[in-house]
Amino acid sequence: MKFKAQISVEFIIVLIVIFFLFGFAFSIYLGQNEVSLYSQQSMKAKRNAFALASAIDRINSSDFNSSTTVFLEPDFNFAVSNGAVEMHYRTNYISVPLTTKNVSVGTAGNSTGKNFKVRKFNGGVLIEDS
Repeated sequence: MKFKAQISVEFIIVLIVIFFLFGFAFSIYLGQNEVSLYSQQSMKAKRNAFALASAIDRINSSDFNSSTTVFLEPDFNFAVSNGAVEMHYRTNYISVPLTTKNVSVGTAGNSTGKNFKVRKFNGGVLIEDS
């Protein structure tokens, strides 16, 4: 009888060690997944910032009454100030320089996830809802 009880205790100890290792590996996986999601969000913010800055620079250097439409992915806020486009996410932001400082955000607001019309207006560039 004592022999069977010893096997049960050893079996339970082995199971506890296996569950502990599984939990440890799972916590590492979740940590890496969080880093991956943060990296993806950073890349999306860069794409949004460069897309908007590129559209502003193209319109600024084009003829009068030129316009284009830009779609910015959701979950970001943007600001155009001091000759740069800033795309804010979480507690960080991406800043992309512009060739002009004469940019105004009209009726567009500052949250993304929709189309924006970028057009030449009174010698400057205007961003508004599409």
